[in-house]
Formats: sequence, C-alpha cells, structure tokens
Amino acid sequence: MIARKIKSWGWYSDPTTFCLFIHLLIMANWKDGYFEGRLIKRGQLATSMKSLALKTGLSIKQVKGSLNKLRGTHEITTEGLARYTVITVVAYDQYQSKGPSKGQQRDQQNEKSGTTKGTTKGPQYNNKRKNKEKEKINKKEMPTFFEWIASHEAPFESVEQRNKEWDEFRAQFEEDG
Repeated sequence: MIARKIKSWGWYSDPTTFCLFIHLLIMANWKDGYFEGRLIKRGQLATSMKSLALKTGLSIKQVKGSLNKLRGTHEITTEGLARYTVITVVAYDQYQSKGPSKGQQRDQQNEKSGTTKGTTKGPQYNNKRKNKEKEKINKKEMPTFFEWIASHEAPFESVEQRNKEWDEFRAQFEEDG
C-alpha cells in the first residue's frame, strides 16, 4: 500500500524517476536471500540497467538518469559488480512493512503445498481495477500516475508518448478542475 504522503516526495512529479523507484520498491527483497551465491538483504535487489529498462518500459538512458537522481538524494545506493548491480533502497522499511503481505503468504503456502488455489483472480482483479480507475477519472478526482496508466486499454507506443500524454492529462484536469 502506498501512503498519500508520497505526493509530497521530491520525485513524485518526475514520472520516470517515480516509476523506477516504485519498481525498485516492488522488486526489492522483502527478506534476506541469495543471488548467485551472494547475500541480497531485505530492501536490496540484484539487477541490471537492461533489465530495469525492459521491466519499466524506460530507456537505459532514463534508467541511468533516474538512478543518479535517486542516489543524489540518498534514496538508494548502488554497488556495481561484474554481471549485475546491487541496488539498496535506503529507507526500505519506511515504505514496506516487515514480513510478507497476505498475497506473499498465500503464494508461499501454495508453493509448499503445490496448489494454485486463489491464483486465478489476477485478470478479474485487473479488470475491476481498470474499471475503478476509469470511474475515479470520470468523477473528476485527480488519479495518481499509476492509476492513470492502469485506466488505459492499449499500451503506449513509447515512454515519451506516455509522459507527454500524462502531462497533457494533468494540465487538462487542472484546467477543468
């Protein structure tokens, strides 16, 4: 769950950096684990620039720029290794609660038992969420960046197009206010 106070965070109005940071929060280990024999602690992830670009839809240049911004404001630290980079979200515990979420607990139980009970709700949830986001936009409540993206039926042609449309949407929304 993302707290409303994120709206006052310094990079909130920078869609590229915001998108990357949220991705890092989601992908960081929620408990200590190992990657290629190396301990990756809670709040860390092992990744590459290419992987971050592919998973976020950003260019490698945008990923590097956003990582530099996040390092500059001490949101993250990075340790470049030969085959990957370890990224640490400095204040991870302020963003994520200790222990697994209910979904993570269910997934772990399913892995142990070999069942997939409850895992078929993904598409239904996504459709409900899209409808909910569209309703919010129709009610003239300013949606978050991610709510706005979720309300789109088709993917964007490029990150630049997405950012341009988001800026235009916000301007129009504030104008119509």
